Amino acid sequence: MDIGSLVASHRSNNRTVFTFDEIEASAAARSAWWASVTGAARRFARWIARARPARDGLASRMPAE
Repeated sequence: MDIGSLVASHRSNNRTVFTFDEIEASAAARSAWWASVTGAARRFARWIARARPARDGLASRMPAE
């Protein structure tokens, strides 16, 4: 459960206290989201690193003007 829906459900039920399980679920969701973001960033960095040598190699073969 994400934190936004958790807070919304608490507001609709007039609750202000979060249980430990709710906090743990929110932390797990945040952790999973952060892992997906950092994983995507790593994949993008690897893609750039693979593309860079090919681009440099192509530029070095261009005729000098």
